[in-house]
Amino acid sequence: MKNLIHRGTVLEHTYLTPGMIRIVFGGEGLRAFETSGIGDEYLRLYFPLPDTGELVLPSPTDPDGEEDADAAAVEYSPARRYTVRRFDPERGELTVDFVVHDGGIASAWALAAAPGAELGIGSP
Repeated sequence: MKNLIHRGTVLEHTYLTPGMIRIVFGGEGLRAFETSGIGDEYLRLYFPLPDTGELVLPSPTDPDGEEDADAAAVEYSPARRYTVRRFDPERGELTVDFVVHDGGIASAWALAAAPGAELGIGSP
């Protein structure tokens, strides 16, 4: 499986409980997404930079930004690991659940995410 970073677009944002948000991602950026087929599959989600809101993704062959000598000069979008709730290959949709809590870039992003918002999604 290739180590790719995809751009995912929020299609649905649903509160499962007051403390849990389910987000369904899709869009052209997920057309090449491949699942590993492992039941508890996880991946990295790359969130927009807090100061600028810009999504700065590392090279697909170097998701940690460690290969490139110039990587130290680049501020990449912060990444967090998440478990895949569901992937529908026919629809090209990926579902991830987020716990709502104080602090944390992922929780803050999930609270504010609306359809059309984007983030980076690493291959499993």
